[in-house]
Amino acid sequence: MLGDQVPIDADGTKRKLLAADGRRLTGAAVAQMIRRGTMDAFARPRLERLLAERGELATALDARCARLLKQLRDQCPGAIAPRDLDPGATADPVVVRGDDLDRLLRAALASDDGDDDAGPFLLADGESALLVDPARSRVLTADGLVLVVLGVDCDQTGPVEVTVPFAVGGEQRDAGMIATTEARPRGPAVLAERWGEALIALAWEALVSVFAGLTRHAGTDLDVAPLIPGAMQAAKGSITVVPQARHPADRLGG
Repeated sequence: MLGDQVPIDADGTKRKLLAADGRRLTGAAVAQMIRRGTMDAFARPRLERLLAERGELATALDARCARLLKQLRDQCPGAIAPRDLDPGATADPVVVRGDDLDRLLRAALASDDGDDDAGPFLLADGESALLVDPARSRVLTADGLVLVVLGVDCDQTGPVEVTVPFAVGGEQRDAGMIATTEARPRGPAVLAERWGEALIALAWEALVSVFAGLTRHAGTDLDVAPLIPGAMQAAKGSITVVPQARHPADRLGG
């Protein structure tokens, strides 16, 4: 049971899609191309290249998610909608288990290049510093519960683990992308008091990065924009993420 709970929501930042000459490419224009059947083998790659050039699909973490989804599509053909969902529509859920989930978390925690082989890094605040080691970090799950275990190290404690629990949707409860956590992480008091907020933010940001990487490769919406996480559910040994097209008010070209 979680203690004092703090609500957390995923931050869906609205971005603009620009054409190669700098003009804004509106969702209406793309939708019209689709309706008229002019979203052909020439037009679609050009739009997808625009997204890639803006860094939407280019990180190493994304590539890892893409490989996992390709394996799923190969084993279960038709399990995931490939592209072009109507606003607010959802694709089939993506399930990530065990070692794959740990590897994705470590890649998300590591340096900005998404390399899960990157070494430890420092959280710094004034003269204080905390070493975070992605290689010693992992994810534990149960029905409706995600535990992000972070391997950390400082002069006062030496190498220890700090656990950040998140209550999320489960088998009998839908919660969208809403999660709650305790006011402080579980672990040595000296770390929980000094670094609690930073470690909670780090753990949540890493999870959201994993979810976004998975849904980004599950298909696109009418604006040829990647799908976003619409809901998550935790079960023992796995997390299920539901890819969703942006709602009309949030569409990149809207």
